[in-house]
Amino acid sequence: MKRSLFARATRHLPRHGMLWAGLALVGSISLAALLAPFLVPFSPTALDVNAILQPPGTVHLLGTDALGRDVLARLLYGGRVSLWVGFVAVGLSVAIGLFLGLCAGYFGGLVDEGIMACKSASVGTIRPKLSLMSGMTSSNLAVSGVWDFL
Repeated sequence: MKRSLFARATRHLPRHGMLWAGLALVGSISLAALLAPFLVPFSPTALDVNAILQPPGTVHLLGTDALGRDVLARLLYGGRVSLWVGFVAVGLSVAIGLFLGLCAGYFGGLVDEGIMACKSASVGTIRPKLSLMSGMTSSNLAVSGVWDFL
């Protein structure tokens, strides 16, 4: 009996413990961010001058910042924004790629070659810049982290 491509690709998944651990971690963080209004009794923007720079405790699980805002609330609500930005970015990328792929496949010829040339040119110019920016950012974080530590 011939198995489908999906069945052949996924038959090894139950044996990969790191995959399931990663999925559980990302899933629980995403779920906590989505359920933030129900998990955190504090507003992420509410100022409390009586609770400035409180250490982690029973009331504020991760403490408060310099303005008295609850750090856990800000963390979870910030996760909601990050999830939204990620889904919008992926959705736009899929929509643009689908449109360009359909145009290239339907028209072919010069349209296909033009789209592929633009794609190749963008990969050749954007990826090196992104890798440089990534390297500069991580080195800046490392240096600033060292100076903050000292």
